[in-house]
Amino acid sequence: MHNRKHSQIHIILFIANSFLFVSLLAACSSINEITFQETIENYPKAEIVFQVKLPASVPSDSKVIFEILDDVTGLYFNALQFDMVQQDNQNYFIRMPLVIGSEVKYRFLRKGALTDIEYNTQNKPVRFRVLKVTGPALLQDSIAGWFDQPYSGSIGRIRGQLIDQDNKAPVPNMLISAAGMQTISASDGTFILEGLPIWTHNLVILSLDGAYDSFQQGAVIADEATTPVFITLKKRQLVEINFIAKTPAGFESNLPLRFASNLTSLGSPYADLSSGSSTIASNLPILERVSKDQYLVKLNLPSGSDLKYKFTFGDGFWNSELDNSGNFVIRELIVPAKSTTIKKEIATFNSPNFGEVVINLSTPVITPANDFVSIQFNPFGWMEPLPMVKAGENNWTYTLYSPLHYFGNIDYRFCRNDQCAIALSQSNIENVIVGSNETQLITINLDKWDNLDVAKSATSVDTDGGSLQPRSSFIAGFELVNDFPPSWQTSVDQGLQAMAGTGGNWVILSPTWSATSINPPLFEPIPGSDLLWTDIQNLITRVTVANLQPVLFPRITFTDSSDKFWDYAIKDGGWWQSLFDRYQRFILHNADLAAIMNVDAIMVGDPAMSAAMIGGMLSNGDSVSAPVNADEQWSQLVQDVRARYQGPVVGVVSLPSSNNSFPAWLNNVDAIYVLFSPSLEESGESTVLNLKNTFGTQLDEIVLPLYNQFSKPILIGINYPSTNSSLSGCNATNDSCADFIATDSVKSQIDLELQSRIYNASVIESASRSWISGFISRGFNPIVVVQDKSSSIYGKPASDVLWFWYHFILNIAP
Repeated sequence: MHNRKHSQIHIILFIANSFLFVSLLAACSSINEITFQETIENYPKAEIVFQVKLPASVPSDSKVIFEILDDVTGLYFNALQFDMVQQDNQNYFIRMPLVIGSEVKYRFLRKGALTDIEYNTQNKPVRFRVLKVTGPALLQDSIAGWFDQPYSGSIGRIRGQLIDQDNKAPVPNMLISAAGMQTISASDGTFILEGLPIWTHNLVILSLDGAYDSFQQGAVIADEATTPVFITLKKRQLVEINFIAKTPAGFESNLPLRFASNLTSLGSPYADLSSGSSTIASNLPILERVSKDQYLVKLNLPSGSDLKYKFTFGDGFWNSELDNSGNFVIRELIVPAKSTTIKKEIATFNSPNFGEVVINLSTPVITPANDFVSIQFNPFGWMEPLPMVKAGENNWTYTLYSPLHYFGNIDYRFCRNDQCAIALSQSNIENVIVGSNETQLITINLDKWDNLDVAKSATSVDTDGGSLQPRSSFIAGFELVNDFPPSWQTSVDQGLQAMAGTGGNWVILSPTWSATSINPPLFEPIPGSDLLWTDIQNLITRVTVANLQPVLFPRITFTDSSDKFWDYAIKDGGWWQSLFDRYQRFILHNADLAAIMNVDAIMVGDPAMSAAMIGGMLSNGDSVSAPVNADEQWSQLVQDVRARYQGPVVGVVSLPSSNNSFPAWLNNVDAIYVLFSPSLEESGESTVLNLKNTFGTQLDEIVLPLYNQFSKPILIGINYPSTNSSLSGCNATNDSCADFIATDSVKSQIDLELQSRIYNASVIESASRSWISGFISRGFNPIVVVQDKSSSIYGKPASDVLWFWYHFILNIAP
């Protein structure tokens, strides 16, 4: 696995080394003028001396490279590389003139027969280092290791807090960088930068959206010590900047011209995406076409921020502007203190000596009306999809201009709503573009989509609710998937509207942080993997606008599995205390978010953390010896949440469990959310009646004792996949669920009707018991309709079942 990743890096670096970093400075014209006078920036520069200490000498046939990165085109695609000068066996330096006010992302390479990126103390490639250029400076760095030379020395950490200089409020969502490692500040402005090698590192604080002034200072790291920092930051003033782009003479395109940049407020995910991509086309601002060859966009930008940007008919890589030699263009603006207009002339979007490729696509008539269609290219790996332009009913088009000159053949495929992992065109059909100096016209007639049924029959609903009566106070809801893709904003609203259409009220969101270290334990948000502070606020707002009630269920995600985390953990006294301290920071981050956004409830008791509770078990049944004070720790956590958030606190428990005891800390919550998807195999013939009997019996035997012990309102959340093996249920211990595995060792098949019958039975049995106060459909994916094997019921018959019963239970008129 490791060698495969290493070889992929070499492939990308090989491609990257063929690209040149350029700035386009040319004279052009204005909207209201005969001549278009391009705005030309002429920023002062300062000389920076970079010195770096290597962990060991490099071979005589190798050299050390200083690399300046382009995070708009892609970190691996358009880098500037310079040979460093050797001082002795382990020390190198280089002098670089850099723009004052710029924020430079860079790293070091070792170049011999192959090119290696420097590694950090966690034995992972360094994404980038950061320097804020304020004037002439000497910067001293140390390289922790290489792919074949992992770090083995002492480490320490920086722990700090960021405060707004004017209002003294904490500043969340800031990027903290040192030694090639990054983290993000929490709601209270705190951050932990773990695993730093012993050295004096350049600590840099950057605002992902440019809203605050950058900060940097040297930070001394000592062996197993914590370096504390307390930093006040100045918020920048917003100014209006008008960008006018002039396209090349005679160039015409039916694609929207987009503005790609390095700011999260303008759509940058600040993350490594598929195969080196850095931007999502569907997230980028679109310029307005104001004349035949001129486009305009008005942006409010923070004064003093360093804006890297380009114009594109795709994303930062595909169809982005080039110079006349075919090199990628990247522009830079140090945002001025006053509003201004920036005029730029684009040299070309076309690859030199290559004709454009026009792709016309006809889609099946069953394509959902609200869906948009994307095209995805694979020059050396599938990159982020690009939205096509609708050319008529079930007709879409896309024109590929560049960078055709860097590749031979390019594979491509189509998908719905940018979701190429699950909403793909027929996966058994391969499409290939072969570059040519002539314009090409390709016509594709798509017969079907994967995971979208052509002949969906009317849903059969068993309407016999027995003694079930309407209950206006009943909680009828959905729990969303917690792995949102970076392009979620473009289509999530239609999924939220579908949930509202069922008559449901609660929508449970699962903000995540990732477990990035085991010893010591560390939880932190990773851009691209975890929704950041502003992303979650945006999603909560969208839920509210859809007339739904948002609820937060904070979750921890693991790189491999939660079992591996607990197996490899030291689990001594100090480790457990560190775990609870750092998990508390994550939960309180979300408690602050819940309070600010006025959500309806917050949930505590992530099943992935059940091993840290009394009686905690791994998914394989092995016991985890949680500390004897675990209940007190969780009770204190609930109390700490209440100090930040005044709404209901809901405890979470997974049933069935391997033991019959429940954690005592559930006494301190207002309600209990039971993750309950028991085996229904004893039902025999899977009629709704038989399933009702089995599910009802399980409720009374397994869940009722929980209610009897704590006398708390019970919410039932089910998670049954739409497969012929779904009767085997889902064991939610540590949140593992065999959605796609049949118990009889036969590959499972899609079975939407079985899932709908299970829903029919379980919602009736849950709502007919007075001691159960709510019913939740778990695993709902609101981004795209797919009729696959997953637990999501969006666009499946089970959704129609819930529509009927939610309307009945809540007494809503159809």
